[in-house]
Amino acid sequence: MNTRCIISVLLLGFYFGGYSAPAENLEQALRSKAMKGDAKAQYSLGLMYCEGKGVKPNDKEARKWIRKAAENGDSEAQLYLGGMYNSGLCGLLDAKESVKWTRKAAEQDNAVAQYRLGREYLSGGSCVSKDVSEAVKWIRKAADQGYAVAQYNLGLMYAKGVGVPNDAVEALKWNRKAADQGYAKAQLRLGMMNYDGHGVPQFDASEIRSQLFTREENIRMIESSLQGKDRMTYADGEGLPRDYVEAAKWFNKAAEQGNMDAQCYLGEMNKNGKGVPLDIIESTKWYKAGARSL
Repeated sequence: MNTRCIISVLLLGFYFGGYSAPAENLEQALRSKAMKGDAKAQYSLGLMYCEGKGVKPNDKEARKWIRKAAENGDSEAQLYLGGMYNSGLCGLLDAKESVKWTRKAAEQDNAVAQYRLGREYLSGGSCVSKDVSEAVKWIRKAADQGYAVAQYNLGLMYAKGVGVPNDAVEALKWNRKAADQGYAKAQLRLGMMNYDGHGVPQFDASEIRSQLFTREENIRMIESSLQGKDRMTYADGEGLPRDYVEAAKWFNKAAEQGNMDAQCYLGEMNKNGKGVPLDIIESTKWYKAGARSL
């Protein structure tokens, strides 16, 4: 659960982790349980001090209680502590410690931690040597647990042949899993695949920078499609039939979430009547939405 959501729920006095309390007594209630070794209470108390929700921000107290929760085996606290060391939050900054705590959470089957650890291995660095096989292992674990971001990126790895065979069928499978969960980037990609009537784009692995399509790359793909100038090559073998109706369906899902590229595609499709009725008003609406997203 998102950190701010956790704190908001707690401050409203809802039941969480085996206890509940009105906002004015929350800090005391959490501290009482935290002192007795309740890892969830320790983590929640640490978050309160870190975010300054209901209490005055206190980096020292935040570090203390989140660390205690992590040491007591709470995987969410371990993941959060790893993130603190990575970002410098509450005065912590140590790449080695970041990987250490992220790994502990990953080994407890925390899907987000598994994905982050996989990304560490994919990029390599001062604390983790680049190891694509390990990257695939951890990202796949997260994907198998249903983490949409991991599913989308595993699909990209199959599309690009990074650590796995270049396989359009597997790429499509994992992309669709992420799209079905509402992940906008996957919905955009699935829409593009139906729009172009091709399988999965094939990229030179040596050109991969972040294992994610950047915003600029997505814009270039849109420009090439809308201008009818295909600047990309596509994998041979299994693919998708061109299906503007299906493309419009997935673009709409992504566009409703504010995805600029999908909004631009919908503007073009409504202008030309591809997959949807020709509708200049609707086209203008989506073009304007895309412009506002810049």
